[in-house]
Amino acid sequence: MATFLNGLALQKYPPTTEFSLLVIKIKQLRSRNLQDADLASADIDPKYLVDDGDILFLWSGSLECKIWTSGRGALNQHLFKVIPTDNYKWLGYFTIHRYLNNFRAIAAGKATTMGHIQRHHLTHAKTNCPISRHPKTFRYHIRLCG
Repeated sequence: MATFLNGLALQKYPPTTEFSLLVIKIKQLRSRNLQDADLASADIDPKYLVDDGDILFLWSGSLECKIWTSGRGALNQHLFKVIPTDNYKWLGYFTIHRYLNNFRAIAAGKATTMGHIQRHHLTHAKTNCPISRHPKTFRYHIRLCG
C-alpha cells in the first residue's frame, strides 16, 4: 500500500551553496511550519524532498501522521515520507491514523529514552483495499508496508 522512506541524518549534509533546503524535523512537523528550521545542502537525493501534500509519519517519540502543507523541505531522520504504491493516498493516511493508538502503545513499551516503532510493526498493520474501479470489490489484509 505504501513505501515508508526514512529521512536522512541531515546534519551530515551542511548547506554549501545559496540553494539550501529547509530541514523538516520533528519540531517542524508538529508546528507545521519551517520557521527557525535548520538548513541542509540541496545536493541530496530528490526522493528526500518533501512537498505540500506529502504524508509524513513521525515514528519516534509521540508518533504523529500529518499531511505536509508548509512548503518544500528536506526529510530529516525520525520521519517517514509515506509514498503510496497505488492511487489511494488517502487510504494510507487514514490507515496510519487507524493504527496510531496501537503504534503509540508499542512505542510506550519501549520508551527507555524515546519510544519508537519498527518497520515490522508497519508490515503487520493491515486494512481492506479496493482492487478495481468497482467499490464493492475488495482485497483483504493488505499490508500497510511491505
